[in-house]
Amino acid sequence: MLPRFVSSSVIFPSAPDTRLSRCFATTADGRIALQPDWPQLLERLAQIPQVALQTRHAYARLIGLAPLPRGDFPSGNLIDSIARVTADYDLWSDLWARLSVCDCCQSPGRIEIVNQTGTEFMQICAAPKTEPAAWANEIVSFANRSPDDLFVPRNQAEAQHTMPMLSLRARPLPTRANAIHPLLHAMADEGHAIAVNLRTAEVSHYRILVPTSIHYDGVSLEVRDGITTLQLVHSADSQLHVEETETGRWVHVADSQKTLLLSFGPATMGGPTHDAWEAAIETLSA
Repeated sequence: MLPRFVSSSVIFPSAPDTRLSRCFATTADGRIALQPDWPQLLERLAQIPQVALQTRHAYARLIGLAPLPRGDFPSGNLIDSIARVTADYDLWSDLWARLSVCDCCQSPGRIEIVNQTGTEFMQICAAPKTEPAAWANEIVSFANRSPDDLFVPRNQAEAQHTMPMLSLRARPLPTRANAIHPLLHAMADEGHAIAVNLRTAEVSHYRILVPTSIHYDGVSLEVRDGITTLQLVHSADSQLHVEETETGRWVHVADSQKTLLLSFGPATMGGPTHDAWEAAIETLSA
C-alpha cells in the first residue's frame, strides 16, 4: 500500500516583514512527487550555480559540488571541463524531492532518483548555503503530481542496484584492491590529477580531481579535493584489473564475480600527468 499523503507547507522568511510560502502535497515520510521529465529537469538544475550531484551503488558513491554539466539534455550526454554524465533515461523510473536539512552536509533539500526496482542511484542536492525558499522555487514547476502516483516496488526485497560487469579486455593485476590507496597517494603527492568513473546501468558519472585528502582504514577509501568526494567500500576478495584504452590505461576495482565497483584513469591524454599515471600503474604490475 502506498503511504498516505498529507499537505506540507514550506515557509521561509524572505524579508524582515514578509514571508514566502510554498505548499506541497507529500507522502507521510515527506516525499514530494515530481514529474519524471528528465531532460527538462536536468536542464533547469544546470542553471543553478552550484549543486551536489551524487551517484551511488551499494559499494561506492561519487559526489561533485559544482554546477551540473551541460550538454545534450534530451540524449542524456552532459559534459564540462571536469565532469561527464551519461544517462540512460529508459532505466530511470521515478523521482521525488525532499525539503529538509541534511544532517551530514546541511543541504536544505534534495531530489532522489530511483531505478526500476525502486533503488536510489542518484541524488541532486541543493548546495549547503542555498536558501530553502530558493530551492523550493526550483522544484515547484515539476511538483504537479499526486504523491499517490509515486513508484513503490511490489517487493522491497527486489530493490537493488544494477551494476555493470568488468570489461572482457581488462586483465587482473597481481595485487589486492587495497593497492589503489598507494597508487592514488603517488599521484596526489606530486599534485597530479586523476579521473574516476562510477557506473551503474542507469548512469555513468566521470570526474577529474586532484586529491588533497586520502583516507583509507583497511576497508573503506575516501578521496576529496574540495569539489569532488569519492567513497569506496570493498571486500577482501576485491581485486584490481587494468584495461588498455585509447586514452591510456584504466584501473578497475571489481569483486570476485567480476562486478565493476569503480574505475580510475588518466586525467589527460599526454604530458607529465599522463606519464606519472602510467608510471604509477607499473608499480602495481611489478
